[in-house]
Amino acid sequence: MELFQKAKAVRLQSHHYKYLTALEDKESVTQDRNGASQNAKWTVEFVEKNDNVIRLKSCYGKYLTASNQSSLLGMTGRKVLQTLPNRLDSSIEWEPIREGNQVKLRTRYGQFLRGNGGILPWKNTVTHDIPYQTATKDWVLWDVHVVEILVDSSVPKRSSPLGLPSDSCVSESRSSSANSSESSNFSRHESSDSFASSPPKLGHGRFIFYYIADEFGEIDEEMEELCITFDGNTVEELTKTLEDATGLEEITVCTKSPLNGKLYPLSLQLPPNNTTMNVIVLLSSSKAITPDSLSHLLSSIPELNGSNFSEWKEQLQTTLGYLGLDLCFRIDEPLEECSNYATWEHSNRLSLMIMKNKIAKNISKSIPNSTRAREFLASVERQVKATDKTLIGTLMEIFTTKKYNGISGVLSTLWRWLIWQNNLNQWI
Repeated sequence: MELFQKAKAVRLQSHHYKYLTALEDKESVTQDRNGASQNAKWTVEFVEKNDNVIRLKSCYGKYLTASNQSSLLGMTGRKVLQTLPNRLDSSIEWEPIREGNQVKLRTRYGQFLRGNGGILPWKNTVTHDIPYQTATKDWVLWDVHVVEILVDSSVPKRSSPLGLPSDSCVSESRSSSANSSESSNFSRHESSDSFASSPPKLGHGRFIFYYIADEFGEIDEEMEELCITFDGNTVEELTKTLEDATGLEEITVCTKSPLNGKLYPLSLQLPPNNTTMNVIVLLSSSKAITPDSLSHLLSSIPELNGSNFSEWKEQLQTTLGYLGLDLCFRIDEPLEECSNYATWEHSNRLSLMIMKNKIAKNISKSIPNSTRAREFLASVERQVKATDKTLIGTLMEIFTTKKYNGISGVLSTLWRWLIWQNNLNQWI
């Protein structure tokens, strides 16, 4: 329960490294890897007269509910939904049980919130159940990431250092006191004023407010600033803590200069006296990309002139992979509502621009235009192979029909034939 004591809002990450997410139908609940989404943010409410029980409210103002509805055929457990009951009963109450650095969320009936894995249609579903199999026993464990801290004099009040919005999906619904039950079987909605009346004590450590940047060091304006508490002194310790909190690997922790807006990696030691810090988390693919290095990488791709396709393609794929722009070549175009669509579209658009800029004009005119990078690359390859066949046929005809005319020098004739042979070897 202590993991929630200082929390006003949290994100819950399952054993599958996915976040508990409220779907836009305002009823269903799922697991999703996009932890920066507002739909993955859950407001914590403490149940009156019971310090060991909480309620979790989605960004749509509805509560995480252990329903009695059966789950999918062949799956044990019951569905977990978003609801707003007329009376705040025990179906929306969860008891956190700590296990190491993780928690189990138990219903009043002894079942646990479970993030399911496996194959579709069971994959990413959320149920409440008692896991009997050893293989699924960890599916009821959740990592708690604190997004907002309860108002406290020891917690610094601050505005976003980058001026980015943190609006919720919709305004949270307010429960009327008339909907509360006086019965001991149901809990009353607790006013937010009760938080201020008995603020929790801040533990050891400092507050670290952070954003996650994309592969170019840019921050999505819709991304909300996240927060963790950190008790350490070195950048190495902070990096490891942020990797655990975000589920990312090989990150670089940076600060943003207020003078020029550039990102600079943190030094070896953090500021003393547990000073609150604002940092930016960069992915490994973006930490070495600067305007100079980007220009150098692009210049390493030769211009496609019709005789160097293999070299051009190999260098192109290497460069796009290093820049983290090869997603559009590895997967099909996802639906727009999918969480990775924006990344795919960014990869596709820039890959097209780079490829078209590295093709000679006399070749680019004969290549059909395409809006998808993978299809465009396939068209380039087909066009080059068609040109290859024509050129190979011409060179072969020269070798089979050309004869010494008896006029020009023997050495010059042999030299011309040697050049034709070298040209032919490039295409075979």
